[in-house]
Amino acid sequence: MTVFFSGIDEACECLTSALHYLANRPCFLSKYRDQGRGRSALPFLIEPGDCTSLSIFVMGGVNANQTHFIRLCLSNEILMFGEFTLKSGRISPYFFNAGKFSNGYLLGQLARHLGSLIVEELGTDLMLFGPAYKGIPIVAATAMDIAQRFDTKVEYAFNRKEAKDHGEGGRTVGAPVSGQVVILDDVITAGTSVYESLQAISAAAARLRAIVTVLDRQEKIEGNSLSAVQALRDELKVPALSLIKLDDLVQYIESDSSLQCHLEAMNTYRKQYGIA
Repeated sequence: MTVFFSGIDEACECLTSALHYLANRPCFLSKYRDQGRGRSALPFLIEPGDCTSLSIFVMGGVNANQTHFIRLCLSNEILMFGEFTLKSGRISPYFFNAGKFSNGYLLGQLARHLGSLIVEELGTDLMLFGPAYKGIPIVAATAMDIAQRFDTKVEYAFNRKEAKDHGEGGRTVGAPVSGQVVILDDVITAGTSVYESLQAISAAAARLRAIVTVLDRQEKIEGNSLSAVQALRDELKVPALSLIKLDDLVQYIESDSSLQCHLEAMNTYRKQYGIA
């Protein structure tokens, strides 16, 4: 039997209760990402040793967590729609400013979303690395969130823009870089911050596990059909994850009548600069 849901959170909440009721005994839930099909699969096992099972496929789209995060960003002007000139010179119909996660509540919410994504996709056997400067508060807050919610010690570190020649010295601050390292940043435009972080990771003989960003703009880099995130993923052979993507923003606008005045500009921008 197969059941379809619009979001992974809806599936988890509804079906755990339903299966418990139908089976009249404890049910056990696990979930995994079916990357090949571009959807999530949630296999439910009613009871250990019982051959009865149910697969639930969650179709693509903006899920409940993404919707909550986008609304949080809009209501606090972290995400804005309009006309903005980017550093690249492109005129963008939207602007994302991670610097506005500037109080404890907002930073905590960001860390909670990132923590959930990291643990779900990568587990907890890793350390976090935040490129200076915006990556510093993000990586510290996310390490705290994972430690508190998942009862595990997650070490973190970040780099300095310039090496320190006194005190403890060096170019990194925090835990010694070791093991499997996840680079955590707000947005990747050209990949410079990732390469700078990779220098510290390689120097410590550690291994890059994944790259995680808050927003993936999904824009082609100059002279290439790939985005910066895709190019890094292919070159470094690691997963590249994000909380939200340009596609998610467009889908959200389509579902919100108050924002649909921005839909044409977003689609035009995506057609001109977006990846295929």
